[in-house]
Amino acid sequence: MDKKWEKKPDRTDRAAKDPAPLPPKEEKKISRVVCGEPVYTEVSEEFTLPEYEPEIRRILRVSARVLPSGRYIGAGKAEFAGTVLYSLLYQGEEGKTADLPLSSEYHITAPLADAEKDLRVFAETEAENTVCRPTGPRKVSFRTRLKSRIEQWDEETFPSVESASGSPEMLSVPAVSCRLTRTTTGEFEIAGEVGLGGALPLGCDGTLAVLSAVPGAGSVSVKGELWARITAEREGRLVSLTKRFPFEETADLPGVNPSSSCRASARCWSCRVDGEEGAESAYLTAVCEVEVECAENVVSPVVTDAYLVGAPSEAASVKRTFAPCLFCRSFHVSVSGKKAPEEGLSPEYAVFTGGEVSLSAPEVRAAEMLFSGTAVVSAACPSPGGEGAPASAVRIDLPFKASAPLTAGASFAGGPLSGVWKAQLTGVTLRPDGENLSVEAEVEISARVTEERTVTAVSSLSSAAVPPEETRPAAITVYYPQDGDTLWSVAKRFSVPLAALTALNGLDAAASERAAIPESLDGGASLDVARPSPRL
Repeated sequence: MDKKWEKKPDRTDRAAKDPAPLPPKEEKKISRVVCGEPVYTEVSEEFTLPEYEPEIRRILRVSARVLPSGRYIGAGKAEFAGTVLYSLLYQGEEGKTADLPLSSEYHITAPLADAEKDLRVFAETEAENTVCRPTGPRKVSFRTRLKSRIEQWDEETFPSVESASGSPEMLSVPAVSCRLTRTTTGEFEIAGEVGLGGALPLGCDGTLAVLSAVPGAGSVSVKGELWARITAEREGRLVSLTKRFPFEETADLPGVNPSSSCRASARCWSCRVDGEEGAESAYLTAVCEVEVECAENVVSPVVTDAYLVGAPSEAASVKRTFAPCLFCRSFHVSVSGKKAPEEGLSPEYAVFTGGEVSLSAPEVRAAEMLFSGTAVVSAACPSPGGEGAPASAVRIDLPFKASAPLTAGASFAGGPLSGVWKAQLTGVTLRPDGENLSVEAEVEISARVTEERTVTAVSSLSSAAVPPEETRPAAITVYYPQDGDTLWSVAKRFSVPLAALTALNGLDAAASERAAIPESLDGGASLDVARPSPRL
């Protein structure tokens, strides 16, 4: 710096102005996820099948679906209890096929992170691994590992500064954190006719796909479809019949607004079909529910430094972690592949028997959230022998990568990512392709991803003892900035109002806005400082 700042004609008037008043306290609410670790539970049970069902010769499909749980919160813990629904598709004697629904109860307990606070607690439970073994002609045992992500939310306000009396100067930065809200549509029914073409329905299962979740003023409009899968038998062969039923529901959610971002998690509680052998159609009924979660990024200033005007002061600071939401939505990705069944098996009459999706932790690249995983589709392929011939399973792995834009206005600062992300198969189509079995599937990804950012925030500001040499009256001091000085550090050093310092030296308002960076002192060799009389 090799020159003095040029003084502006109105410097005297500007210097005489009072410093800016203390901004009002911010009361913006934000959500803090105080606990989100997974809890694992094992459920095991042995079932005895009725005498009218065929004896078990070969298991073709085992699937497990976890129904939403009831919950109890109290006595320092959260308890969840619900049902695991199994679907067992197997072949018995003489090739006879059965598709049976079975169920087990589960119970999960997790300690509260803070029993003194009114925490909001949610559980998302899924069947991570299911093992089924025949233990007798009509006996079968199940062992299922459940993974429950139990989140505990605390609601709080942005931190404010407790200040001693006087005129404090505060340096703040805009902090971003999300506010989370959650609700459900409640149970609703989807019903309609499905064509059988003379096939005998053995069992039915359904998957809900959410196509859109659009927030409004106090509500979220959800559109989607039920993918109903009916396992049936026609002329001694297994067949899979599918039909999609659209639905539209509204979830009331006070506090949500059109600027929120939403993700949805849909469940089919039950799915049944009533039809007689030889009938051309049957009536399907499904009971469903959609859970909606919305995130809104809230911006508020957080004080990172402060001092009192006219007297030495001391500031106490604390580390605060804020979690802006980078991504909160549900979307679909299409996957495809093919594989040849074992030698001697035909892909022509392949029947979808189940599938699952594994999802890796997401990554941020540019302005997109990247997901990668593998969808696994299982099918039963009968031999050309026709009626009574055994069917063998074929497994097709479908790796995929998918990306979607970050939440509007969100940017990634390089902090650790946290949140919840999961995926499910919502639709599968099997087709013969020469000797191969071709599969086309849809994967629904539902995720809420936040970034952890830590800020050192001032929590309180108090007066410090006034040294004897500082009791002189107000005077003009010429200060020559040193390396590392900023306009803010100079004002703090002499306990003068930042606005008065900029005005006395003829600086414009933009200088105050960049007062905390070294460039704020570019263009001058010294500063005039009007030192106020200390407050005794």
